[in-house]
Amino acid sequence: MSSAQEEPILIQAIKEGKPTVFAIGLAFVISGLAFIYMRTDLGAFEDIELNIYMRTAFIAAAFLLMYDIMEADAFALSNDPRIENPHFWVGAFHTGYLWTVFLIISSWEDMDAAAGLILQYSVFGIFFGLAMTWLDLCKRYVSVSDNFDIDNGMTRSRLPKTLYYSWPFIVILMIAALLSNPPTEAWDASYILFQIIFLGSLLPLYPPKTGGLRFWGSGVGWPRLLGYAILTAILYFG
Repeated sequence: MSSAQEEPILIQAIKEGKPTVFAIGLAFVISGLAFIYMRTDLGAFEDIELNIYMRTAFIAAAFLLMYDIMEADAFALSNDPRIENPHFWVGAFHTGYLWTVFLIISSWEDMDAAAGLILQYSVFGIFFGLAMTWLDLCKRYVSVSDNFDIDNGMTRSRLPKTLYYSWPFIVILMIAALLSNPPTEAWDASYILFQIIFLGSLLPLYPPKTGGLRFWGSGVGWPRLLGYAILTAILYFG
């Protein structure tokens, strides 16, 4: 069953024809909905460690940085739609990781409760990622070759392939090391969330095609660049 059969025709046309517009627009919608939810739950000006505007920016950055990763995962899985395919497990990690990040950001209280919060939502994220990736087994992403350089993926040779498949475990270990070895004055919440988002989105399977600075179509990966810009701005100004 093709993805065109599962999504409204107009949405699918925008997704395939204008992937940059689709990714940025979807990030805007998701972060906007998150803002409305958090404003109801937290209040707009409550004295909390992370204000609602920083949280919304973190959510937008996380989605922008993870979107192309999950699209590439789905394409790789569609070529061999089996649970035995290692791309199933990497895709489940990325999907669950993004959902976990959303939950952590929206529920963040303070650094003292950070480890427990991350562990709690990580368990939920594992099951969510597995369930959503299982549902993706029947999809075909026929347009990915227009947006990504599939001939130069991370799995093309032994060293990058080993790094790519090991990266989920490395990310978990690095985050655990950060939380268990804080400086004297403790980590800043913005720094921890920056590292969680940055590390988890660092190794996409395929690089984007670089056929010019085409904002409206494929090209150099504008959503990812925008995500990095947002993350950097939060860390610098926050």
